Amino acid sequence: MIVVEHRLHEAIADLNRLVVLHGGQVTADGPPRQVLSHDVSKDGLSLPPLVRLFQASGWEGIPLNVEEAIHWLRNQNLTKTMNIHNPPSPPFSKRGIGGFENKNPVIEMDDVWFKYDDSPTLRGISLTLMQGECVAFVGRNGAGKTTLVKHLNGLLKPDQGTVKILGHNTLKTPMAELARQVGFAWQNPNDQLFQANVLDEILTGPRALGAHDSAWCNKLFERFELGPLLERSPFQLSEGQKKRVSFAAALAVQPGLVVLDEPTAGQDEPFRRELGRLIIELRAEGRTVVLVTHDLEFAAEHASRWIALADGQVVADGSPEEVMADEAAMKRAGLRPTQRFQLIQAIKQEMGIEQRV
Repeated sequence: MIVVEHRLHEAIADLNRLVVLHGGQVTADGPPRQVLSHDVSKDGLSLPPLVRLFQASGWEGIPLNVEEAIHWLRNQNLTKTMNIHNPPSPPFSKRGIGGFENKNPVIEMDDVWFKYDDSPTLRGISLTLMQGECVAFVGRNGAGKTTLVKHLNGLLKPDQGTVKILGHNTLKTPMAELARQVGFAWQNPNDQLFQANVLDEILTGPRALGAHDSAWCNKLFERFELGPLLERSPFQLSEGQKKRVSFAAALAVQPGLVVLDEPTAGQDEPFRRELGRLIIELRAEGRTVVLVTHDLEFAAEHASRWIALADGQVVADGSPEEVMADEAAMKRAGLRPTQRFQLIQAIKQEMGIEQRV
């Protein structure tokens, strides 16, 4: 069996051989621990979270799963002495500083119901998102995540209940007006690309809405490494390049709300790091960022709040740690906690610390 994967932690524990490709060449080939003992960042990869944690802590082990990590820590007599009463928050989950989260609501949904044909897809959704938040909508396929975010710019209208974006009721506000405030980058960029070249694709929104800012767009070209691609057809690009074009197009009108649907799918580690920095900048400018994602490792690092959906309902809403600690909600949403969270919980169990949510 051959597995092709950017996210090493998803498969590494089940592999007996790891082959790294970069620039059309094999740059590493061997048992996973042997390969991971070297710097793979130069090949556009990120070490699995547990391996990064061990390296950052100065520990010599290379665990491929939580059980191996606990076994190593136990053998080193570290599980009894570690300070995990107040584990550090993810680096980008700041609240209330530097333009991050404030008390101005950007999204207000009140008892929203929606159905395709006779089958309800959203069932009584009520939530509020504040300016400067980065919120991740998480849950299995079919949970209602995409249907929910399509209500944020009027693509879909609720059958019952209300949706307000920056105080504007989407039932009464033209989509063109909402488009000035909401930027979307869809999971499949082919669904939104239609122009003859990349430059026109990105500038379509600003030109249509009279919001073209050359300096801002040039910054987007540089950030997403699109300069050499501007005259090319977007349909001739790789899937990863198409995704970068869709991100730039979503941001080109400088919207107050940015919705990124599966933003890390198919993207390498350098892009993931750049996307993380972009989220920080957007939040610092007072913009709200919504992530629709299955990549919980990325969501735990960059979103200060998770909203878990299952069967068209909100089953958990809180910090990543609070949501992951809710075993019933995680099971219903079809989610598995991040490796970092699993390790902390396992250490707490070793230390006899009662879990408190």
